[in-house]
Amino acid sequence: MNPDSPAVIAPLRRELPKRGWSTLAVQLPSSGETKEGDIALLDQTPERIKAAIAFLRTKDITRIVLIGHGQGATLGATFLANDPQSGIGALIGIGMSAEKAPEPRLQLITALEKIPLPILDIYGSRDEDSSRTSTERRNAAVSARATTPGITAKRPASALPYRQIEIPGTDHFFTASDNILTKRITGWLKKYAATAPSSPQPVPTQP
Repeated sequence: MNPDSPAVIAPLRRELPKRGWSTLAVQLPSSGETKEGDIALLDQTPERIKAAIAFLRTKDITRIVLIGHGQGATLGATFLANDPQSGIGALIGIGMSAEKAPEPRLQLITALEKIPLPILDIYGSRDEDSSRTSTERRNAAVSARATTPGITAKRPASALPYRQIEIPGTDHFFTASDNILTKRITGWLKKYAATAPSSPQPVPTQP
């Protein structure tokens, strides 16, 4: 979808700033729905996210949360699993899917096991099958973070909250549920992302 798609993206872009959160939509590369396309997604997406982070920092914005919808959530999770010190402080996955992809690196479950950040997993009760039927697998993957080498050493378990929310009666595009989606996201942001910086701040050096 485009960076101002009327489903999910545009409503969040309109409403989150009203609640104190600036937004920046990042256009993903086109995959072409082939294994080669998946590789292109993996190769090009990190640079786009890094460019977005750099741009936000020019605006003195350092508390950054990545929100992804569908495949965008998988790509975001993959990015954070491979670059946990990117400066992003939390992940919100909307309608995440755990279906197997031709490209092994594009596996959501594997990525979720490695992300040392707060995660909100939100989906609709009439979401796509791959999202609704993988809730337990996603929960188990995130729970496994407690035993993943290197994660708890950097952040205690208390700093790795995970919440899974089902919104009743809505589909993958949250049709007619924009308000409740925004409410659930902003409530979670207020609790888990409003006070902690996205990444450890550098210690000032003595002149």
